[in-house]
Amino acid sequence: MSIKELYNDIDKRPNILAVIHDFRYTKGGSTGGTTLHLMDIIEGLKERYNFHILYWSADTHKHHITSFFEQNVVTKILGDFSPNRKEPWKRLYCNDFSVAVANAIEALKIDLIHVHHLKNMFLDIFEVAQKSNIPITYTIHDFYAACPSINLMRWDNVSCHNPNCRECKTCAEKKFGIAINKWQKEFGTALSSVNSVIAPAESTKEIFNSVYPSLNISVIEHGYDIEPCIQREKKRGDMFNIAFVGSITRIKGLDLFLDFVKITKGSNIRVHLFGTTHKVAVKSDGVNFINHGSYKREELPRLLISNNIDVVCLPSICAETFSYTLSESLLCRVPVIGLNIGAIAQRIKAIDAGWVLPVETDAKELFKAVKLLSKENYREYLEKIENIDKNYNSLPTVVSMCEKYNSLYSSLIKDERVYSNNSSFYENAEDFVMGIEIDKSGREEYRTLRDRITSENLSFKEIISEIKIFRKRYPQSKLRNKIAFKLLWHKFSHKNIQ
Repeated sequence: MSIKELYNDIDKRPNILAVIHDFRYTKGGSTGGTTLHLMDIIEGLKERYNFHILYWSADTHKHHITSFFEQNVVTKILGDFSPNRKEPWKRLYCNDFSVAVANAIEALKIDLIHVHHLKNMFLDIFEVAQKSNIPITYTIHDFYAACPSINLMRWDNVSCHNPNCRECKTCAEKKFGIAINKWQKEFGTALSSVNSVIAPAESTKEIFNSVYPSLNISVIEHGYDIEPCIQREKKRGDMFNIAFVGSITRIKGLDLFLDFVKITKGSNIRVHLFGTTHKVAVKSDGVNFINHGSYKREELPRLLISNNIDVVCLPSICAETFSYTLSESLLCRVPVIGLNIGAIAQRIKAIDAGWVLPVETDAKELFKAVKLLSKENYREYLEKIENIDKNYNSLPTVVSMCEKYNSLYSSLIKDERVYSNNSSFYENAEDFVMGIEIDKSGREEYRTLRDRITSENLSFKEIISEIKIFRKRYPQSKLRNKIAFKLLWHKFSHKNIQ
């Protein structure tokens, strides 16, 4: 079968080009929120549309297009357009990229472009869409289009509540070496050409409109599907169980989490971690803290129920645009504690599904609030569960979300488009591969070696020997030049918190 024959299904249904910053997808594995959302749309609407994903790969340092058909998944290397890998915000336009994307659009008969993220991308994509008379929609997954900090964290690691204030000029110059007014002018011009802008939460819409007030933004919440939890009467236990869920990084409240674990020792509060912490390994004590490690999304209901979790804490210090973890918790009928910023606070307040504390809350204040819930305010705690139950059926599912996107796509896609007979896209067969991943060379062996090094008591000399063997065996793998740093980091950089 020739390369072009792999794309035989392309005329059977409309073609959508999704643009994303990076794309790593393993079904059932660890997946970022943007990728999770995009794959939910693809799975839900693949019988109606062909989806093609344009992204920059951190594995190959090249741009790719992965096409999802009814029978095949095919990835093409689009080219190396050399974005500034350490500082992608320093280069917003690239003529070679523009030409390659225009070529791909014609070859793939693209009917609509859906931009999800623009980091490692170029703003030429909007001009290409206009010249090709293709409708384009944009979903706000974070605040990159307002500020390259993505999550609105200032240079001094304090959350910025308004990405359009007087301090932005100084902050952007210190943190990124750019003029924020020029950044917002370039992105504002690009966004003014789109047909629709989507936000996953009202708070996200409000923040984005504070920078780009002329944009007409619609809200479509991300859908989430897990098996419904059995509605059962909550029984008060001897220990009050609070869970921290997901990847706990600095901006997700790592400092608060670490201090809270320490302060709960000897109390009736037991902390559970379902997920990982950033660069810090926290040991279980079996009484007041249990580290369950990473989990798969379908496992969370069982984990929360079997461990009798009373409340989930999501202490992000930045403005989240949605929070899948919040959806997971509510669908498991568990009230949530969050800080008063972004979509987490807005969504908790919308159905009174938990407690919103000041952004400046420290571990002592959190401990005091949780202590009250476990004793004097337990009736109030039960009322939050009742509120979740009342609103349970209105929580968006993947199906309901996909129906809204299908309506949006259908309204934007033109009835007829004329395509040129562009065959140059298919000329180099070596640029194509079946499946999603381009560079699998040595990846599985690397993971095996990583697990062995971190679990066994290997000497430094033995580790170096293993690294040399790997490098010799996989001379073409991108991991070849990364493995020494990666494996030594896994072995020695994690600190243990007693």
